[in-house]
Amino acid sequence: MSIASLDELKHAVANQFVTAEVVAHLPAAIRLVEANINRNVRVRRMMGRATAELTGPFLSLPDDFLAAAGLQLNGAPTRRLEFRTAEALDALKRVHAAGGTPVWYSLIGGEIEVLPAPDGVYEAELTYYRKLTPLSDAAPANWLLTDYPDVYFHGTLALAGPYVNDPRSMSWAALYDAALEQMILEDDRARFPQGRVAIRPVGVLG
Repeated sequence: MSIASLDELKHAVANQFVTAEVVAHLPAAIRLVEANINRNVRVRRMMGRATAELTGPFLSLPDDFLAAAGLQLNGAPTRRLEFRTAEALDALKRVHAAGGTPVWYSLIGGEIEVLPAPDGVYEAELTYYRKLTPLSDAAPANWLLTDYPDVYFHGTLALAGPYVNDPRSMSWAALYDAALEQMILEDDRARFPQGRVAIRPVGVLG
């Protein structure tokens, strides 16, 4: 069974059901799978970089931002900023009110705040986890569907099943959890050759 596009995913899932009623619910089920991935999974394929000119204490986060992995100032030398909570950054402001080369950063709403406030123009580079590109007619495939179609397939089955009261939903959810666990384990093995214990993500129906 080949699943390489949004249409092929919908067709493969619909074929598992007796009633055609489920077709109307597939877009919502697919969106819920993507939301579950964004909420619970952090693997290398989700990582990206964004650069921006830093002229003040605040930078807007990228639209596809999920979580920060690091922030650095590019130059000679490169300077990696240290993360602080918003409360800790506020405390530091009381003793680092003057401008200078940023040392710390925090996330405030949809922005990055750095401290000290920059005394010049810097190039900031954010390494971060990106939201999964949602499947659509304009984007019929993404890295998850290409490399791990079983994750999309079983997740969509598990979340579409309850719409038509299919008793197999829990079994499909277990298969989805197993596919996710294998994906995360594969990512761990690539990043940590000596191995480590993989943390099992929250299930699609959890």
